Amino acid sequence: MADRPLDPEEPGGSSFGDILSEFEQSHGAQRAPEVEGREGTVVAVSSEYLIVDVGLKTEGVLEVGAFGGGALPQRGDKLQVSITGRNAEGYYLLSKVRVARPKDWSSLERATSTFESR
Repeated sequence: MADRPLDPEEPGGSSFGDILSEFEQSHGAQRAPEVEGREGTVVAVSSEYLIVDVGLKTEGVLEVGAFGGGALPQRGDKLQVSITGRNAEGYYLLSKVRVARPKDWSSLERATSTFESR
C-alpha cells in the first residue's frame, strides 16, 4: 500500500485541527500555579532561603527576608505562599506578600461607604 495523506472525509480519518481540538479539550485550561495561594511545608531552612514543598514536582524557595527579621518557621511548619516564578536552578520562587493581600473587600467597601455618607 502506498503512503498517502489521510483524508478527513474517509471513515477513521481525522484532520490535524480535529486532533488538536480533542487534545486541548482533554487537557483543559488549567490555572497557572502563580494565580492562587497554596499551602506549603518547610523542608529545609538555610541562612538565605526556606525550601518549601508546595505539592508540585519541584520545591520552592522563599527568601528569609520575607519574615522581616522575625522568627523563622522551622522544618515541618506549614505556610501559605504563592508562586511568583522560577529561579535559575528551576525552583519555584515563592512569596508571602501576595497571599497576605485581603481576599474580602467588604471592610474596604464599608469604610468607603461610611466616608462617602459624611
